[in-house]
Amino acid sequence: YIPHHLAVSLDEAEARALPHFQEAAMRVVQKQLEKLEEVSLELFDCIAKIRMFDRPAGAHAGHHGHEAGGHGFAVDPYQLRAAFAFVASVVVAFLIWVYVYDMPRGSLFTCFVVITASIAAYRPEMNVLIYSAGWLLGGLIAGPVYVLIMQHLSGHLQFSIVIMIAVFLMQYALYPHVHPVARIFTTIGFTIVIDAENQQEYSFQFYLQTLLWMATALATMLVVRFAFFPRTPDKMFIRSLDQFFRHADFLLSAHDAEGEPDRSLARRFYSIFYRHSLLVEAERMALFAGQVSPKTGQATYKMLRGATPEQVQELVQSVYALGHRVQALGEARKTWRSSVVDKHVMDEKRDWHQVMSEWFRSRPGEAQVAGPAGDLPARLAKLETRIDEAFARLDEGELSAADYENFYQRLGNYRGLSEAAINFAQVAATFDWPRWRETRF
Repeated sequence: YIPHHLAVSLDEAEARALPHFQEAAMRVVQKQLEKLEEVSLELFDCIAKIRMFDRPAGAHAGHHGHEAGGHGFAVDPYQLRAAFAFVASVVVAFLIWVYVYDMPRGSLFTCFVVITASIAAYRPEMNVLIYSAGWLLGGLIAGPVYVLIMQHLSGHLQFSIVIMIAVFLMQYALYPHVHPVARIFTTIGFTIVIDAENQQEYSFQFYLQTLLWMATALATMLVVRFAFFPRTPDKMFIRSLDQFFRHADFLLSAHDAEGEPDRSLARRFYSIFYRHSLLVEAERMALFAGQVSPKTGQATYKMLRGATPEQVQELVQSVYALGHRVQALGEARKTWRSSVVDKHVMDEKRDWHQVMSEWFRSRPGEAQVAGPAGDLPARLAKLETRIDEAFARLDEGELSAADYENFYQRLGNYRGLSEAAINFAQVAATFDWPRWRETRF
């Protein structure tokens, strides 16, 4: 079935009879529904291409800004540290291979470090200690098989049967307790240490050398990575939260209350580190929240630092809401049209900008549980009164339809961001932030 365009429109007479913030909310919802339809039609086109349907005349053919567009040259600070950690791991592994006499497996030592460091850099949400333990566990399990059983085998059929039984038992025993990727690493570690060859000559010394080689490679990767990143996910969770608020503050301060952009040299330099999507930081928080929100255990309770998994998830959701609201306001600023109404409410807008900037610049957590400074509902009520006064002074036709809609679009974004900040403050108030930020040994 070919989807048809659905026009979403407002009854202007009824919309203008609403209070200003309600009208603004209606116009924001209208824009969101239009964007939702664009994304839905684009999804239809993607499915049509996959199923090789002919594209009917008049079908949705544009991306409407939803394609993977570039934001210019940008550097994610987290990815930058991950790249440095990867390169440093490879350099250290190369030096060990060069300067340590008679390194087992030779250059394969460096290759193994490259593989494990790549996995750690590509999957930041993984607990590298658990996954490294998976490699070593597979090597330790291979010990009894290698020393006690394999030397008595007389053919490839017997060897294959032993390998299949060992892998099955490992997967069966670890299945209810270990992450699937960790189980895969356990099997790979087992296979590396078994090191079956056609001549089937086995040496306990060779087994120990191989196990030591694997342990040294993993230790090299872990030590270098922990020099760049904290070991525990709760610290990375806090770091991601801090980075999110720095990023949000940078985006909010890109324009002043009058809508003038800040084109200073310092801002252009820092934009390299803040040009990527703000929601990437929220997504990274969600990844680390998956590690600090386990199911049971006293150790996991210490990792949560007194909070519950539900509280952590609720905090992540509130951060997502903040990110969406900040980005929506940034998109609205791209079509900024200053109108005569803006001039009448400029003092209130400057006050709002100052309050929100101070709130975002404060240390995420304990300094933000009270929400933005002052009584925000009272501020919004005062702003609505000022808007009434501004419209009363306007002559008919002085404000164009485009200026009118643009003003209410931004007004809705201001209100949405204010409510998202209040919601975050309410969720953050349930956390013991001094305990989350304390140094632990």
